[in-house]
Amino acid sequence: MISLSSPTKRTLIRVSYFCPLIGGLLLWIYFAIPHLYFIQGRLAYDTQSTFELVSNTLRECGATLSGATEGTSDAIYFAYTAGFFAILFWIALIAYTVTALAAAIGSLYAFSKEPTSKESNRAKRYFRFLCPNRVAYVICNLSLLLSAAFPQILTACYHRQMGYTDISLHFFFAPDLLVAVLAVAVSLASYLALLRAQAAEHLDLFRLYKAK
Repeated sequence: MISLSSPTKRTLIRVSYFCPLIGGLLLWIYFAIPHLYFIQGRLAYDTQSTFELVSNTLRECGATLSGATEGTSDAIYFAYTAGFFAILFWIALIAYTVTALAAAIGSLYAFSKEPTSKESNRAKRYFRFLCPNRVAYVICNLSLLLSAAFPQILTACYHRQMGYTDISLHFFFAPDLLVAVLAVAVSLASYLALLRAQAAEHLDLFRLYKAK
C-alpha cells in the first residue's frame, strides 16, 4: 500500500472537494454543445444540444397538456411522463451544481483556517445546512447521472408510450451518460478513498473540531 506524505494527502483532499464542481462545469458545457440527434426510419432529425432537447420537450409537452395541440391518450400520457423527467433534469442538475459549488467554496475557506477555529466550523455548519451528511453528499453527486440520462429516458418514452419503436438515439461524441458516469466516478472515488486521510489531517467538511 502506498504511503503518502501529509502535504500530499492534504493536497489530494482539497482537490477531491473540487472534483464535483469541475465535472459539473464540464457537463454544463457538454450539454450546451449540439451533439445528439434522432433517426426514425430513414429520417434523421436535426442535431441538437441536451439543453435544446429538454427545452423542446417541455414546450411540446406543455402544448399537448394545455390543449393547444390535439393529442391521443397515449400522447397525453407521454406528455406527462416526458415533461416530468424534463423538469427533473433541471432539478437534479441545479441540486448537483449548488452542492458542488458549496463544497468547493466551503472546503476552500474552512481548510484555510485552523481546524478548531470558529470560522472553519461556521463554514462547515453552513455547508451542512445545505448538505447535512455524507450520504446526502453522495446522493447529490449521483443526481448528475439523472440529468445525463434524459436523452435515453426520452427515447424509452417514445418506444413504450408512443409506439415509435423505429426511433433511435445517436451521438456525435460520447453519450451524456457516459461522460457523467466518468465525472461522478472520479469525484466519488477520490472522496471515499480519502476519508481516512481527511480524519487524520483534520480536513473533513462534515466534522467539527473543538479546541482541547
